[in-house]
Amino acid sequence: MVAAGAPYTADGGMDAGRVRVYYGACGSWDQMGADIDGDEGELFGSSVSLSNAGTVLAVGAPSNQDGKTASLD
Repeated sequence: MVAAGAPYTADGGMDAGRVRVYYGACGSWDQMGADIDGDEGELFGSSVSLSNAGTVLAVGAPSNQDGKTASLD
């Protein structure tokens, strides 16, 4: 399992950012769930960390101004 961040992706607005999580098996990688998008200017995904078990994902957004956090269940 791997998490990839793209902090300059602009789908959520200029420099919003995006994170995707992929699971590898049998020589191929498949995306798990939907894209996780930041808000305009957040640089969401500038850092990512995935727990060893793949159950916890932490994402950096250094320009986040509203202090929101998210929980993915």
